[in-house]
Amino acid sequence: MMKSCSISEGVWQLLTEIKAFGKGIIIFPQLDNEQWMVDLALMADITTHLSTLKRIIQGEDKLCPKLCSTVSGFITQLNLWTTQIRHGTFTHFPSLSEHRDIG
Repeated sequence: MMKSCSISEGVWQLLTEIKAFGKGIIIFPQLDNEQWMVDLALMADITTHLSTLKRIIQGEDKLCPKLCSTVSGFITQLNLWTTQIRHGTFTHFPSLSEHRDIG
């Protein structure tokens, strides 16, 4: 059973089943496009990080300074992740890392 997730996460999690379903017929030509697959993997990972941020900031008893600190910390993480991706490190992006290992 799939946990609550975005469409991109769901597609990524069900990718093997989707490919098996469409085998022999061209239903989703994007699945053969390497750049599209990389983009999908990255989108699934980013969506997961954004969902985590949303869950944190929607918690109870959050004061404005704490919310600002949380968002500021997330922006710092985005800058770190951008640098890591540029250097080929995908530690915080499991879907992208998995795709890079497979593809």
